[in-house]
Amino acid sequence: MNTLVSNPFRTELARLGLQEDPFQLSADPRYLYLGEEHQEVYKIVQGVILRRRGLALVVGEPGTGKSSLARYVYDRLYGRDGIDVAYVDTSNFDTRAAAARKISQSFENIHVPFGSSYGVQMENFKQQLVTVYNEGRIAVLLLDDAQKLRRPSLEMLHELYNFDFGEKVITVVAFGEVPAVQNFYRYPSIGSRLYTIQTLKAISYETTLQMVAFRLQVAGCSKSMFDEEAFRLLYQATVGNPREVVILCSMTLDALVENGDERVDGKLMDQVASQYTRIKKQRLNE
Repeated sequence: MNTLVSNPFRTELARLGLQEDPFQLSADPRYLYLGEEHQEVYKIVQGVILRRRGLALVVGEPGTGKSSLARYVYDRLYGRDGIDVAYVDTSNFDTRAAAARKISQSFENIHVPFGSSYGVQMENFKQQLVTVYNEGRIAVLLLDDAQKLRRPSLEMLHELYNFDFGEKVITVVAFGEVPAVQNFYRYPSIGSRLYTIQTLKAISYETTLQMVAFRLQVAGCSKSMFDEEAFRLLYQATVGNPREVVILCSMTLDALVENGDERVDGKLMDQVASQYTRIKKQRLNE
């Protein structure tokens, strides 16, 4: 946990009962809150993995929590008996060989020899997957930024999917923006293999309340920092997009510190939300 150091901002955080900034944009797993909407998708992904269903896709608009969910799945599976899991944070591969090398060597406990070509690399990978399967373990590949997958990478996934012994020797769960669906279906040989497509949507007002309260609690504050009107304006401005909620909360915390106030009211939130909306429009127009 970050410790407070002697600087004005952290002194102000301490004044507000906070041990650290609860609205940092870094991917700190301590601050990940899975509401009802994300829990539902997580349970489906978990079932896909444990039942060896082969291939699944999770999509959503930017900021809906795809990467956070992917990392959560990884953290929950890592070190679990009977499971070998790899997480690849970007799916932007130029060639089949590059995809095969990166993916096959991303498994910490599956030691795949380096291959001089795509064919050799895949053969080495398959041999190791056979060992994993015969030992009763489940190999799981989590691919992030799946909207960046190109045909060579998809062809590799197709080959992996077809490599089975009555049940799949490796399960692939891809996470990406909505265009990833078109990516897969552009090539029927892989699109038709998708077991399920799950969509992460905007979170509800209640889940947003719970997420903000959870972040404050992790940072050491047990009381609410937003009055009812402030929270209504927060949700109205962000329409339940988790990343946008954190950004606006961060801006509001800065304003709270600058003003020396104790709590965010509707007036302050209205001012910050207006600034946030202007900045968002400028980004869209760039």
